[in-house]
Amino acid sequence: MAITGGHGHPHISYLADTPEHGREGTRKNIDDGAKATKIAATGGVTEAKGIGHAGKPEVSEETMRAICEEAHAEGILVAAHAQSVEGVKRALRAGVDTIEHGSDTDDETIALFRDNPAPLRGWSALVPTIQAALPLVKLYRSISGIDEVVHSNAELVLESMFAGIRTALDANPLESMRAPRQPRAVIAHGLLIKEQQIDRIADIDAHLDTL
Repeated sequence: MAITGGHGHPHISYLADTPEHGREGTRKNIDDGAKATKIAATGGVTEAKGIGHAGKPEVSEETMRAICEEAHAEGILVAAHAQSVEGVKRALRAGVDTIEHGSDTDDETIALFRDNPAPLRGWSALVPTIQAALPLVKLYRSISGIDEVVHSNAELVLESMFAGIRTALDANPLESMRAPRQPRAVIAHGLLIKEQQIDRIADIDAHLDTL
């Protein structure tokens, strides 16, 4: 689900310019057999037209809330592509169940992840897909084929994601363990983070910085 000309529109999304559009698109997804749905809450890296565009809020909070209400009524989880502090907060307040990519965080954001009646389960999870930005930052542009604007946005987004992960881990992630049957997973205030993967990525990132 995306606004006109927004991240993913029109190639891979239904229109979500208004709450009515959001509900209609969500119902279409459900009727087509979708088991989950996703909102482009903010702009993305690859279509950025200016530095700082990635992470700019796009789908309104009211429209995201309508999408969440429609999906949750059928027991369906809602994910949100969100790459800025404000974009993440808006999506969480609207009731999304997962934040894809993520950003730096603060106490208000952590509280929304931890305990919020709007998501289907009363809490939300972070899926820090670092690979969405890492190759764009670390590969030579002659290989990736991206321009300077996209590269700069990828750098901003990647650093913000790392900052958010560090903040979450520093805030005593074991305090809110919600998945005792997943020994390799840590859920910090509802933020799902695989420790082993994060450590490996950090090692890779440190190595690439020496190249």
